[in-house]
Amino acid sequence: MNLILELINFPQDKDQLQIKSYQKIKNNSHSITQKDHTIKELRFQNEQLHKSKQQIIETLTQELEIERTNRRKLQQENDDLESALSNIMVTMKMNYSTNVKSDGKIIKDQEFITSKSIE
Repeated sequence: MNLILELINFPQDKDQLQIKSYQKIKNNSHSITQKDHTIKELRFQNEQLHKSKQQIIETLTQELEIERTNRRKLQQENDDLESALSNIMVTMKMNYSTNVKSDGKIIKDQEFITSKSIE
C-alpha cells in the first residue's frame, strides 16, 4: 500500500520539481536579460563618453594651436619693438651732439632734455 501511495505521489513530486526547475530557469533567464540590457546601456554610455572625450580633445587641440599662434605673433611684435628701440637708441647716439636750440646753437642731449623740461 505504501508503495502504491509513493508511486501515486511520485509523478506529483516530479512535476513540482520540474515546475520549480522551470521557474528557476525563467528567473535566471530574466536576470540574464536584465544584465544584457544593463551591459548594452553601459556600452552605449561608454561610447557617448568616448565621443565627448574626443570632442574635448579636438577643442583643446584647436585652442592650443591658437595659443601657439598668438604667442608667435606676440614674440614677433616683441622682437619688432626691441629692434625699433635699438634703432632709436642708435639714432640717438648718432644725434647726440646735433640737437639744435632755436638760436642755432648745438647742445648735448642732457642739456636739450633739461632745456625742454624748463620751457
